Amino acid sequence: MSTQTKLVILTLCSLIAVWSVTAVEFADCGSKGGTVNSITVDGCSASDAACPITANKNITVHVNFTSDIATADATLVLYGKVTIVVPFNVPFDTDPNACGSWGVKCPIKANDVNQLTVAGTVPAEIALGKSPIIHVEVKADDFNSIFCKEFPATLTT
Repeated sequence: MSTQTKLVILTLCSLIAVWSVTAVEFADCGSKGGTVNSITVDGCSASDAACPITANKNITVHVNFTSDIATADATLVLYGKVTIVVPFNVPFDTDPNACGSWGVKCPIKANDVNQLTVAGTVPAEIALGKSPIIHVEVKADDFNSIFCKEFPATLTT
């Protein structure tokens, strides 16, 4: 193998390693009745370690998911988790009806693919803590989680 080829391989490996370390991780937080196919946050790029958010400004989250269960209704749960001395949740002021307000087509049948697009104002209280975690979840009518994802955020001004 030539020196030039080795250099190209080394450069590619380094870029992949850097990308994998800095990419936002959308961690599962208890999905039981479905699978997230994709998730994006407006203003958050794949190279961000955390999604930038600003208190009192909107954040928009897009989730494409497949439900494994049938449900007549779906409830949105959206909040920021912050820690000052102890962790606490700061709810977003959003309509919890995932079906009517946020694009989920109900009733949901098993194996249905759906799209949730939720926009909410980041609560001012989220600026009280450092490194908030954003929690987005859709629950079935029996209150079991269809999907649940959390991702790190960083406060911007």
